[in-house]
Amino acid sequence: MHAFELAAERPLSESETVLLSQICSWNRKVVVILNKMDITKEDDRGMLIDYVSQNVARVVGNIKIEPVRIFPVSGRQALEAVKGMSSDSVSGSRVQLLRNSNIEEVKSYLSEELSHQNIVREKLLNPLRMMDRIVETIKALCIQRPKSKAV
Repeated sequence: MHAFELAAERPLSESETVLLSQICSWNRKVVVILNKMDITKEDDRGMLIDYVSQNVARVVGNIKIEPVRIFPVSGRQALEAVKGMSSDSVSGSRVQLLRNSNIEEVKSYLSEELSHQNIVREKLLNPLRMMDRIVETIKALCIQRPKSKAV
């Protein structure tokens, strides 16, 4: 699995698009972390997430990987929430900052995806996915190649 981090103020630049395409070509599961959501206007967040979702889907295109999950987060809010936080001193404002940061959702998702059972499943499925890609490439080449006439 690859985590791909984008900043909210300039999401999915040309170089990030190229990098995302390359990562997807490795046939790996991808997670997009859309950071700095705290600097965007609340009214613009939905449009920003839609923009990133549509463009990630365009980049991924017909590469046969699972849908890319996009997590809008605020690293700043998460850092402020855990800064100086001890197990016996959790204020309501810090809990709210942590909740607003969306880091816990990312942590939960990654914990599940990187569990021992899922890692074993991915290790076993990866050669099968690679074989599917090889077969698809060979099919495409056979369709493109003009048929020679038998003599």
